[in-house]
Amino acid sequence: AAKKGIASVQSNAAGATIVDLTEAAT
Repeated sequence: AAKKGIASVQSNAAGATIVDLTEAAT
């Protein structure tokens, strides 16, 4: 469960980074 939680946080962080890059490029 702990590993799954960490993976979820990392996935969310990666998604947020992609959104930030996309918005910056617009």
